Amino acid sequence: MSLGLALIRACAELGRELAPAHARAVADALSEHDSPAGAEVVLAVVKTPHALAVVKRLLAVWVQNPHVPGSELGAVLAGAAYAHDLARREQGMELVLSGPGSAHVHARRTDQVLIDLINGTQRSLVLVTYSLSMYAELKAALQAALARGVDVTVLAEDPRDGSPHFKQDPAVALAGLLVRRLRWPKSQRPAGWTSLHAKIAIADEETVLITSANLSEKAAGDNLEAGLLIRDSDYAVRLGKHLESLLIGGVLIRE
Repeated sequence: MSLGLALIRACAELGRELAPAHARAVADALSEHDSPAGAEVVLAVVKTPHALAVVKRLLAVWVQNPHVPGSELGAVLAGAAYAHDLARREQGMELVLSGPGSAHVHARRTDQVLIDLINGTQRSLVLVTYSLSMYAELKAALQAALARGVDVTVLAEDPRDGSPHFKQDPAVALAGLLVRRLRWPKSQRPAGWTSLHAKIAIADEETVLITSANLSEKAAGDNLEAGLLIRDSDYAVRLGKHLESLLIGGVLIRE
């Protein structure tokens, strides 16, 4: 039974947006429906607002092609997600974007990549950001990582050290999370106005996300941001050792 080009494209778009495990969950939910009637319950499986919008587009196209069973649709979706994930891993480097999209660049969004990165971490996670504004999905991912025994370190700008106009206190954002928190104190900065402006995530000394996006829901989803996800242990280890050497040398301090 032919899916039609519109459904294939919709599955390919959603497969690009979802990690394979999430795509399989959606595919399993789709497989329980012989037609799009009542398939809106599939939306409950999706976690991020952007992925939710893409699933809604898939369902809307399915309504125009009701002859296709959910089991076939789910199989195509799962295959698309696996193919996208395999291609990204073989590349070793992946473009990551936030904000408005276009037909010229096919990239996962920062919010999806960041949460997937945290959820896949098993040993160590280092987060570096200028502005830290906690949101529900990020907090849930960090709580789950800590529950798995992941060693989480956060280096963020502090109102005591940077611009007098900077007000976001990372201690408030991280309240209740047992993470190792680092600071770049004003006493260790060059004279004049200096900012801790890097935005980095290092997972298990294997993968690095370098992005313009701060750790906030707005930056990860709606702002126009760009970054690279690099699957290279050499980069990951070197960046981690760089930060650790700054800590040993007293440039960074523990809170």
